[in-house]
Amino acid sequence: MDAPIQIIRVSIIAILCVVLPVFLSSCATQSSYCNFEPDKIAKIKKEAELGDAQQQYTLGTWYQYGECVKLNLAMAMDWYQRSALQGNIESQFRLAFLYDHHKDNKNQAIEWYKKAALQGDTKSMRRLGVIYVNGIQ
Repeated sequence: MDAPIQIIRVSIIAILCVVLPVFLSSCATQSSYCNFEPDKIAKIKKEAELGDAQQQYTLGTWYQYGECVKLNLAMAMDWYQRSALQGNIESQFRLAFLYDHHKDNKNQAIEWYKKAALQGDTKSMRRLGVIYVNGIQ
């Protein structure tokens, strides 16, 4: 192999080994993206705290993905649950998904998937089918 090509490969590998872990760790712990002005964020938070199911869902997604706030799955689940209890289908699905994949609580996942499925959510219907085919563990 040519020496310049070998040097380039080693350089790329070295950069990836140093830069990528730093980038990934910062994405997991800090809000990495926000498409809203601070006053709009404050308004959404206030509306969520006052019981607006759609804004509670919005906060849940922000906490789940670390958008506009620090990533926090416990907070995401809290906001999803507040919204889900008001019948928000997408919150019911996402809450079920987090119970299913992050809390390893199939019984809670099934409960929330069923609520969303009964309202016509096909994603929840599919997840219930997968759980039942694979067996509850």
